[in-house]
Amino acid sequence: MPNLNNLMPIEEVNSRRTREQHSKDSSKAGKASVKKRRQMKTFKELCNTFLDNQVTQEEMVNKMVECGIADGDASYKMAMVVAMANEAVKGNVKAFEVLRDTIGEKPKEKVDFGINQQASKVLSSINKQLNKSGKNE
Repeated sequence: MPNLNNLMPIEEVNSRRTREQHSKDSSKAGKASVKKRRQMKTFKELCNTFLDNQVTQEEMVNKMVECGIADGDASYKMAMVVAMANEAVKGNVKAFEVLRDTIGEKPKEKVDFGINQQASKVLSSINKQLNKSGKNE
């Protein structure tokens, strides 16, 4: 397990390897990365294909039709949306948040960096001055 006691400075690591070794290792890493990306792309395509398929289970189709979804639109994606909506109605906050975020209504998160009002005004003033001097040049 890496820790501060067994880590070497990058200069020392590089000095132990020849240019050819470095090149060979970089090539090997690049090929592994490409292979992994292809696997992830294939997995994503398979998931999308499955989720776009029509639901064949009559019970699930009936539940979706009860919710007002046309029989032809009864895909597994829609079944998941219906299930999450049902959970959200029951009070599952996480299901609500996922649905809200999925339709693009996620509220912007405010991040407080602990800067007080005075510091904020000073920084704003400096920024304005820098912008003015940059335009004058």
